[in-house]
Amino acid sequence: MDTIDRLMIGMERRMTKLLSIFSREHLRVQISRGGNSFTNLTKKVIRIAVYPFDECLPPEQLANAIKFLGYHEASHRRWTDLSQSNILHDEAFDLLKPLMGDKQSTMDFAHDILNSIEDGRIENALVSEYEGLKSLRDWYRLRYREISPVQEGSSGLLVVRNDILALATTGLHQKGFEEMFPPESDEAKAMDRLVPAITEYVTSRTMLEGKDAYLSIINTLIDLYSPVLEKLAGPDIIELPEDLKEAIRKSLEEQSNLNNERQNAESADNNHQIIGFLMDDAEEDGETSGDRPDIFIDLRTKKEDENNKNEDSKETGDSTNSDETSEDNAKSYSD
Repeated sequence: MDTIDRLMIGMERRMTKLLSIFSREHLRVQISRGGNSFTNLTKKVIRIAVYPFDECLPPEQLANAIKFLGYHEASHRRWTDLSQSNILHDEAFDLLKPLMGDKQSTMDFAHDILNSIEDGRIENALVSEYEGLKSLRDWYRLRYREISPVQEGSSGLLVVRNDILALATTGLHQKGFEEMFPPESDEAKAMDRLVPAITEYVTSRTMLEGKDAYLSIINTLIDLYSPVLEKLAGPDIIELPEDLKEAIRKSLEEQSNLNNERQNAESADNNHQIIGFLMDDAEEDGETSGDRPDIFIDLRTKKEDENNKNEDSKETGDSTNSDETSEDNAKSYSD
């Protein structure tokens, strides 16, 4: 048993209690190496994966990565409503069907785009309610951006799909996007048009409230990739690009664990801007943008400090649950 195994055992006990309180239900939390992180609504299980790219982290940072992934999956339990998700999928499918055909890959593509922006919405809700977790979310997402740049040889459709996820969760393009698609390219212009729609969706209280924004994203992708999508509907080319197909397969593998059980998700107190164009400290002409923003917090979720709370007391999100929440979970533990 090495250091990582011992850390996983200790974190599993801690995260079981913590995420049960957070989710207001008694959960079983599993932490294991490899595979994917997911939550299962029927079995009330959250699985947290220790990814290979995280195993190199010092123990304290690895524990923080595990903690964030746990909160991410638990946030799906709090704020992702699968009945609303199905409504959005069906409407996007109707938009895509004339181009891509009436087949499973069309629904998978619609689902994958929705999942990308839903990740941003639930994380925005998470740090709106638990401000102490904002620094943890920002650290994990910015680190992930650094170690997950655009891969050479990737299809344009995959890069755009990944950039939607990056914008929804960080407000930044995927690292390497601007090198692949310069400002004058159709893809870069399309992503600029998508920023307001992504912003609207990730700040929506519910998935249905963000429906128009999601469908606007789908329509923009149709406008951008109509020739490609029309080919995908033809008799000779029936699949998405291989790299995008593999990315969607992995995403669906995670999401399939949610199953189709109806869930009464909460409405998020989530009306705070998360997306914006970042300035850098290179030139002040407004024409260039570097990797490091001058002011990151102003472009991310920032809840008004109405009660002049001491920020030091909110450094972590573990103690931000109310007495009412604790009482609710005491009941669920007794079930």
